[in-house]
Amino acid sequence: MQNISNNNNTHTVKLSSHINELIQRVIHGHATISVVTPYNKDPSSSAILKLVPHEYLLLDELKPGPQLPSERALIGKTVGIKAYVDGISLEFSTSVIGSGVQRGTRYYTVAVPREIIYEQKRGSFRVSTTISQQIPVSFSMQSGLSYRGELYDVSTGGISIALRNEKLDDRLLRGTEIPECHIHFPGAREPFFCQLELQNIRTSGHMQLVGTSFISLTPRQERELEKYVATMDRKRRRELVK
Repeated sequence: MQNISNNNNTHTVKLSSHINELIQRVIHGHATISVVTPYNKDPSSSAILKLVPHEYLLLDELKPGPQLPSERALIGKTVGIKAYVDGISLEFSTSVIGSGVQRGTRYYTVAVPREIIYEQKRGSFRVSTTISQQIPVSFSMQSGLSYRGELYDVSTGGISIALRNEKLDDRLLRGTEIPECHIHFPGAREPFFCQLELQNIRTSGHMQLVGTSFISLTPRQERELEKYVATMDRKRRRELVK
């Protein structure tokens, strides 16, 4: 059964495990979300603090706060939410199911959406690693400096590498070549060797994310990557529904 409808790079996700995975990316990426309510013309900014699968999302304070006729005016109302994280634009509607105040800050709970519309800016679908998947990645720059990190996400078009202890110079330009990279995929007899081109460097929490694209993969390498991506996607889905 087809669970994702695709129009160019725009997708409608209805499978609950996919919805949970996308929302977790927003949370882990500390992305700011835009929230439109019936009481404000311009969007308010907020953040998704927590996801309880199949139940609710916990939203941070809305800034600027909408002009509400009463504290509980939003309860039962539909709000629109947009977010942008890791090259993906997300949009969904949901209903407000609760509100409260903690340490002087108002928060809201909203229902987990039944569907999410997202637009992927990249040409290839990327699969994020799960908490139980720590896949080592080592790479060397043309300067001779070497780095060790973990795979953050992967597609047949490129990878993102999470650096926790070492930091790459964020002044490096897009298009900088990374001539040697080894990805230690689980179960592989030997590391996956490739060459990369730097696309972006960004900070997410306490780690630095290095976005890259592959350079001149052979047909055999492309087949291997497709296998790894499919295997990781299946593993991620199983963990999300546990």
